[in-house]
Amino acid sequence: MKKILLASLLSLAIDATAQWKAIERIFTAPDTLHEAYGVCSHITNIEYEKRDENIRMAKAMGASYIRSDMWWWQKMSAFDNVAASLKAADMKFLPILDHFTKNGNAWRDIDRYAAYVDTLVARYPQYEFWEAINEFELVHRKEGSFQELAKYYTAVLKRISETVHKYGKKVLYDGIALHPPYNPFVKTTAEMGALEYVDVMNIHCYFNSNCENVLMHELNGLHKVMKDYGAADKPLWLTETGSSTEQTKQSKVQFYGEVVPAALKRLGIKTSAKIAVVHDKTYGFDGATERQLEFLRRVYPNFEYIALDDIAFLNPKEHPALLPTNCETFPRAFHDALVEYVRQGGTVVFPVGSPLYYTQEPKGKLIQTNYNEVLHRLHMKLELWWHGDFANSKLPRHVSKVVRTNNFPGIQYNRAIPADSVMRYISSAYLQPGDSLISVCNAGDANHKASVCGLIRLNSNMKGNIIFDTETPDNSSTNTEEMQAKRLQRVTLMAYALGVSKVFTYNLRAFENKPDYNEDHFGILHKDFSPKPAYVAYQTLNHFLPDGSTRPTLSRNELFGAYRATWTTPDGHSVTAYWIERGQDSVRIPRRAKVYDYLGNDITPKKKFIHYENSIIYILD
Repeated sequence: MKKILLASLLSLAIDATAQWKAIERIFTAPDTLHEAYGVCSHITNIEYEKRDENIRMAKAMGASYIRSDMWWWQKMSAFDNVAASLKAADMKFLPILDHFTKNGNAWRDIDRYAAYVDTLVARYPQYEFWEAINEFELVHRKEGSFQELAKYYTAVLKRISETVHKYGKKVLYDGIALHPPYNPFVKTTAEMGALEYVDVMNIHCYFNSNCENVLMHELNGLHKVMKDYGAADKPLWLTETGSSTEQTKQSKVQFYGEVVPAALKRLGIKTSAKIAVVHDKTYGFDGATERQLEFLRRVYPNFEYIALDDIAFLNPKEHPALLPTNCETFPRAFHDALVEYVRQGGTVVFPVGSPLYYTQEPKGKLIQTNYNEVLHRLHMKLELWWHGDFANSKLPRHVSKVVRTNNFPGIQYNRAIPADSVMRYISSAYLQPGDSLISVCNAGDANHKASVCGLIRLNSNMKGNIIFDTETPDNSSTNTEEMQAKRLQRVTLMAYALGVSKVFTYNLRAFENKPDYNEDHFGILHKDFSPKPAYVAYQTLNHFLPDGSTRPTLSRNELFGAYRATWTTPDGHSVTAYWIERGQDSVRIPRRAKVYDYLGNDITPKKKFIHYENSIIYILD
């Protein structure tokens, strides 16, 4: 444990000794934030009857703009009423020019469409900006080749531009969904002259993990295209970004939120215990995803992040449990240390698929390893119908259901059946006298049944435990409400620092009509208008970084993956924000400074240092 202690002491001194690398602004943007906060709310259609309540809640959290569609076939009277509500609340509006009609769409009737746009822009002179269609390339992906869609959009955009500019207003490019390094639709339309017709570039970005690196990668790729086609100095708006909090179908949610805590409690591990989590930057390897940890944190909140080298120094009495991997991979160089940790009494979690099936070199490719050898040492028998002594056997490849046992009363874990029905089983074949396998879920057929999720308790020459689930990887796009809130602040703050002029959170109110429908849970308000943590997080960011503040300057510590943003508020206060992608870090607090968490709570410590993790802390001098 000396190595881990040394790393912790080094971390305490990071802000004073480490060199922070400045991250340059990518896009042209004013040095001061102006009407920078926006939110998406369907006040012109789906939320029309509740538009006033939506507008009130948007204004209360600090938004300057609301964004919504103006559907071609709607009555103007509805748009008039929305305009009146916005005026009464002194709110700005970003209208999205829709292009659908019951008889077709814009490019098939372009003259009539241009006349419709003309009518709207003339009727609502208070709207300064007009968004030229929403996610055109996604909505129409089945209606033509990529080149044809680019041609259609560029032709429509040209007519929109001519009409809007006639009234002295400004045009936003299609709200396009970026994919690293950029959506090729942008380049294809740019080749056709599309960027000449717009005043503002416009993108949508959604994140489930690694949002900082992905955002920088996408924006750099987009800016290169814009530079290549003479549009590098045009401002950029991010008119959709957010995350869903739908949870009902996510079995990995239940594994980390129910199975792992229940197993740890059965082993007598207190909820105050320190859980070791691998986070190794040399290998680019993590023992758990951000999302997985959010569910475990609700019961076991104390994590300590370690490098792979540190496993050899882990003492099970100090760190009774370890999350070594979040997938089927674990670097072979650390198999011996992992086995030794379990031999001494440590508990490990193998959450996905075939445990230790692959190895990985530092930041290298995956290679299938001799998993059976290391699992045999752990007294864990993996049964795969396609491999080893089970090839060509009667081991069931397909099952119709997975049966939950009564070994853990109260657990509601609904183990999913893989889409390809390829089952992976754990049997008791390698257990030694004194060992036991306590299954949570079993699967199989009349010829063979075995566990697919459970707890192995070792009480032979090995004294530790293994919590496992062989369900294939969890690719869910959903987040906990806490993750939604943390990511909202991180993405928004980083976007401003990189030169994004305005950021619109999607969406204001969650529809919550279908519990298992992802789109119904993007809101930062619940259906009854009660706030999710993300709503409070939006207010908090707006409070500490209000309009009129200097645009944040951003820097990153490459060693620890920590970020620091600094700015000055309109009333002259200096604010510094810290957060880290993964793990934990510490910063020295200036004398008389106040510290607040991402929800605005005063967390000023009595000591000189304060820890921070993947949620922003604000330090006010």
